[in-house]
Amino acid sequence: MAPLRSLGNIFSAFDDFYARTGKDAVTPAPIPDVTATGGTKSNYGVNTIHQLKASGSLVFPDAFNKDIFYVVIGGGGGGGADIAGGGGAGAWRQGSMPVTGPVTFPVSIGAGGAGGPYPSNDGTAGGDTTFTIPTGTPIVSPGGGKGSRGASGGPGGSGGGGYGRARYNCGGSSGNGAAHTGSGGGANGNGTAAGSGGSGLVVVRYVIEPA
Repeated sequence: MAPLRSLGNIFSAFDDFYARTGKDAVTPAPIPDVTATGGTKSNYGVNTIHQLKASGSLVFPDAFNKDIFYVVIGGGGGGGADIAGGGGAGAWRQGSMPVTGPVTFPVSIGAGGAGGPYPSNDGTAGGDTTFTIPTGTPIVSPGGGKGSRGASGGPGGSGGGGYGRARYNCGGSSGNGAAHTGSGGGANGNGTAAGSGGSGLVVVRYVIEPA
């Protein structure tokens, strides 16, 4: 128990303050910063980063009130078999927005397109990746175009390559991705079955407040 002090006695008041014991002498622990859940979460400096490589959700709790920065990448297209063209890269979308919880953002990750089987089959296009905003327009990054033989490669986030030998002089189709590297498209088969495209990805970043 703290000692009694005489009214108006500044020395007693000083002793009273420094004689406290128990909970009144403990500095309260700092309140941890509020973060979201979903995907693989990591910290880099003052940033929290979520990587979603499979479909799921990003969940922001009640007290969350921050700007987030996002990257949405479509799945890569599959390459064509043998001497056909390689698949195109998935589209890249990026941006930022304010988020106030509680709110859930569903995420659908585009699969990589399958490579064409030997001897002369085209690959398949990569799947679209969608980052759904509950109160706005979904952010969709198209998958990459397929690689083809004897025809132009399929359209997509990046157009797939076309077979361009001798009587077939076919280029790739146009793409609609932003000017950044997307998920890789599949390589052409070069005498064998072709490679498949890489799957899509969503990355979300926000700043954590210092304690």
